[in-house]
Amino acid sequence: MLEDMSYTIRAAVDADVPAIADIYNEAVIRGGASADLEPVSLESRRAWVDSHQPRAKYPVVVIKGPEGAVVGFGSISGPDTTASPN
Repeated sequence: MLEDMSYTIRAAVDADVPAIADIYNEAVIRGGASADLEPVSLESRRAWVDSHQPRAKYPVVVIKGPEGAVVGFGSISGPDTTASPN
């Protein structure tokens, strides 16, 4: 019997920000996937999501796993004006 291994990609909503922050911070702690050296705050990730405007042009998406949990995220960003890439 095959298990249902379906994943869903959808637009991120405000309720997804904690999961996005958790996933991002795990990558920061493990190193190599971000220029950030310290985990970021929930407010910082919320501002990052909100900065993707207009959303139709610069989407933020989440990937939901077979059990409904957010297991990843992605985005298309405009020109970065920060000192280090996000």
